Amino acid sequence: MPKCIPKICPSPNITEYLEIKKNCSFKKIGENCELTCKQGGKVSGTNTMQCLPTTAWSSLPDCSCPVPNISQSLLTLNDDCNFKKRYEHCAVACPQGYAVQTDGAFACLPNATWSSLPLCVKTHCSLPTLDREILKEDENCTFKKIGDTCRVQCVQGGRLLVPKNLTCLRGGNWSSFPRCTCPILQYQMI
Repeated sequence: MPKCIPKICPSPNITEYLEIKKNCSFKKIGENCELTCKQGGKVSGTNTMQCLPTTAWSSLPDCSCPVPNISQSLLTLNDDCNFKKRYEHCAVACPQGYAVQTDGAFACLPNATWSSLPLCVKTHCSLPTLDREILKEDENCTFKKIGDTCRVQCVQGGRLLVPKNLTCLRGGNWSSFPRCTCPILQYQMI
């Protein structure tokens, strides 16, 4: 007596961003295989594929990127970046006094992970911390931009040694402070 052998789909080939929830080997026609996104994103559409009468699998679902983790950066999101589709971008901004060092966005990559986050870098220097017994500002040095200089002078009347100014450096720090010569002593003869 002839025996019917059910048609079985081969183990599915899936993309790098998907994973199979349960074993999908030896699935019969009409049976489903459940999938999930590896990186924590959401499955777009149905999260299953079906073993078809041709013993091929139905089309694979797509995955979004997970919610981006920006908690360790100064970035703020300019749009809703939760579960962006692959190839979509997420625009960001930096707080006042900072600028985005690279492009102002990051992208959901083809593997459903995020590209590197842009960095926020200081665009200004804060007020320099001077040794008030030796140096004082010769102008207002608050919020000088990167590359700007700030004039200082010696408190006790000595002369400034090189460098004669402070420079606001990349990263928001000041260059090394100038030193002062000793003041000329004024004395009276009795």
